[in-house]
Amino acid sequence: MGVSTPHTDPPSQPESQAGEPGEKPLGQILLEQAKGVGPFVTALILLSAILPGPLGFFIIIKSALFRSGAVENWIHGLGGAAFVVVGFAFALTTGSALLPTYALSIACGVYLGVAEGSAAAMIGVTLGALVGYFWGTILARKRVMAQIENHPRAALIRRAIVDRGLAQETMAVGLIRIPPNSPFALTNLAMSATRVRLLPYVIGTAVGIAPRTIFAVWLGNQAGEIQKAKSTGGKWVAIVGVAVAIVVFLIVYRVFSRWVKQELNRRVGADAGGRGDPRTDSDRSG
Repeated sequence: MGVSTPHTDPPSQPESQAGEPGEKPLGQILLEQAKGVGPFVTALILLSAILPGPLGFFIIIKSALFRSGAVENWIHGLGGAAFVVVGFAFALTTGSALLPTYALSIACGVYLGVAEGSAAAMIGVTLGALVGYFWGTILARKRVMAQIENHPRAALIRRAIVDRGLAQETMAVGLIRIPPNSPFALTNLAMSATRVRLLPYVIGTAVGIAPRTIFAVWLGNQAGEIQKAKSTGGKWVAIVGVAVAIVVFLIVYRVFSRWVKQELNRRVGADAGGRGDPRTDSDRSG
């Protein structure tokens, strides 16, 4: 009987499973992380996961494929202020995790053209990033910082990106913004909650997100031109040109995104090897 006692007490199996997040499904890990940042932030995370996809698809359909006369008349009625008004609407909806930046950038190209559409989209993503930043400041900062301090890897990544000089912090933000699959609203929330300073946040966001935003505007403009094309031959020439541009853009971005990932990993690795005495948040002035 005494010999069987150690065999009938197997706590190590469940404990090892609970202690190894790598063995859990991704959805379960995300839900566990969301529980620690409060109900408002959890709601924002869920909104950013549910709404932008279908709403973005609807916007692309109503602009790039089936141009809306009502929207076009409304924009033309705004006159020279159209790109500013559209930019502010862009900022409020994308910064609040309601609409995706790529869909609104395409719509800007369809209805405003390349020049004004790019201006509206860049106003939108820059101010939208500020909207998301202040959402993170109001709702999530204390809770997210507590979560980060409980996870050494997350704290290390934060120190590698945030606890730097102004130029290095701006570059890190720009690198994070470059990949086209970088989620806009969640990135805003994370950077705000982890206390990225406002100036490098704004500059890094504008520089890093500009290429893909302007390219999306150009695609929207080309889609509008295809709709206007009179002849079938003219439409096919435009379609082939857009297809080639998309392929080239995706190849370049894939290579560049891989370099960005390697660079960020290098920064984190260098920080792990060379920083044993990071500053606390109370020591930071910004």
